[in-house]
Amino acid sequence: MQDHPRHLLNACAKERWPQCARVQVHFRPGFTYVAGKLPGEEESLPLCRLRFTGVQHTWGFARYLTSRGKYEDNVLPTRLP
Repeated sequence: MQDHPRHLLNACAKERWPQCARVQVHFRPGFTYVAGKLPGEEESLPLCRLRFTGVQHTWGFARYLTSRGKYEDNVLPTRLP
């Protein structure tokens, strides 16, 4: 189950964000945390958190707000979380 989001995120990053050296994906129970690593930088930048809903292709989404130092749940244009 963990390989699917890791593979998908790295494939999208390679195609759409060439300035990103690498996407780091960390798993905690029920969540996938995504961070970007820029070339020459030691620290990664938190980007978002995905919430596992129990269905492989359905995830909740929260973006990381640097100004607040936390994740905030979002509703996508499709009205899905």
